[in-house]
Amino acid sequence: MRGLLYKDRILMLRQFRYLLLMVALFLVMGVMPGKGSYWAVYAELMLSTFAGARIRADEASGWNRYSRLLPLSGKTVVTTYYITTYVTTLLSTALYTVTALIVRYAVRGTYPIFPTVLLMVIVPSLMAVISIPLTLRFGSLKAPIVQMILIALMVAVGVTILGEGTNMAIQILEVNTALTATVALVVTAVTAVVSWFISVRVYERRE
Repeated sequence: MRGLLYKDRILMLRQFRYLLLMVALFLVMGVMPGKGSYWAVYAELMLSTFAGARIRADEASGWNRYSRLLPLSGKTVVTTYYITTYVTTLLSTALYTVTALIVRYAVRGTYPIFPTVLLMVIVPSLMAVISIPLTLRFGSLKAPIVQMILIALMVAVGVTILGEGTNMAIQILEVNTALTATVALVVTAVTAVVSWFISVRVYERRE
């Protein structure tokens, strides 16, 4: 599995470096004092598109056929897609959190950061649990259709975020911060596990 994770890292750095730079730019915009924190959520939303893009890249390069000749189970291959997705999400979210706290302390601000961080974890996770099984199911031949669906979903979520979605999260969390955050994270984790099971089954049926 370590070799597969290394392959995914090289793939991201070589083929998607410009998109990574755009994600970094949005994260920087998100830590600016004011009401621009939704840019950080949008950065994570863009980062979640790597999940399906990596699968399509493996199919285009023929890696998915070659990997079936190796002593790798379908469960292992699929698991690496999820690990890479969630590790990159958590690392970028952690980077944003630390930077945002430093900036808020420097400007002596009082604006909340936790609602944005919560959205940065939940939104890309929900996108990934949809994109991975869909891409595995339809493959590269029908990938453009799947991509259009995902882009439509991304735009819809983005519009919601830009339309005071962060403020909505703040209002919900003000009711009961601990309970709301716990329920949201549990639901996100459960959907991720269900998505993983579906993806493994889809991948193994294709073998």
